Amino acid sequence: MFDRFEIASVLSTVKAGGYPSVRGRRVERALMFFALVFMGFCVSEGHSSPQDSNSPTLQPIAGDPLPGLSPEELARFESGLLAYSTPVTIEEGLGPIYNKRFCGACHSQPLGGAGVITVINFGRFENNTFDPMEHLGGPVLQSEVIPGVDLRLRS
Repeated sequence: MFDRFEIASVLSTVKAGGYPSVRGRRVERALMFFALVFMGFCVSEGHSSPQDSNSPTLQPIAGDPLPGLSPEELARFESGLLAYSTPVTIEEGLGPIYNKRFCGACHSQPLGGAGVITVINFGRFENNTFDPMEHLGGPVLQSEVIPGVDLRLRS
């Protein structure tokens, strides 16, 4: 094992006794300062505000509309976004089995993406054909059920 004074920076001039010189510590501090400033510039560049929104090279943030949509297309997008984030009721067609009451509850990281909730997919291959077993709620195993619904398999 090394004693804590035996290891010195490559940039330091080590005096007798194992301590870095004053000059060596100043050089280290100056380099550390410049490294931190450089990292700050790199981080701020990554978070800079976007250029002109009509620029074809920019990609919208997940969940934002594409640039250049017509007023009709933008209205359709806004309508879909509202439906995506509005809970569905039983009267509107929720169930009998489901995971969450609205799309955005699962698909939110990023908005409209895969999300952070793990789902279990199932199905079976029969005669070289995939059966998603929709009659059993497939192909995604659901975690919720409308109260009072009997989901036991019937023979």
